[in-house]
Amino acid sequence: MTDTPTPRPPRKRNRLKAVGVAFIPVPTARKRADGWTPERQQRFLAALYACGVVAGAAEAVGMSTATAYRLRRRPGGESFAKAWDKLLREARGRALDEAIAYSLTTGFVPRTWRGLFAARAGALDSRMLIAALNASGGAARLRAGAAASNKKEQFPSR
Repeated sequence: MTDTPTPRPPRKRNRLKAVGVAFIPVPTARKRADGWTPERQQRFLAALYACGVVAGAAEAVGMSTATAYRLRRRPGGESFAKAWDKLLREARGRALDEAIAYSLTTGFVPRTWRGLFAARAGALDSRMLIAALNASGGAARLRAGAAASNKKEQFPSR
């Protein structure tokens, strides 16, 4: 008696994995070498995770931003859109962490005297932190949290 492996049932749709996120590629009506193939969709999501910008990810795979958004809205693109959202959220969170770390480290600030380099000094640069907080909506959440805590701290009237 020989041990033969039991055959697996065929899958209905191919599942791809992009940067740890499994998704079902969006079906396309026509097969085109320069279109949104399943491999190109996977590379797009990997690039989106790497850079966090849709236009940059689309450019990295040789497609336009408009066609990327059309692909996302296409019927059968729910899994692709879900993976897109998750990877974009992770990439932007990573970018915010990097901006905070950068703003909290001492940077190089040249000091000049009469147009010549005189010394170097260290200084914290909070501009990057402020820009990152504004872009992520964190500043609004901080203001809302401060307003809520101010209301709690008020003394009751007699």
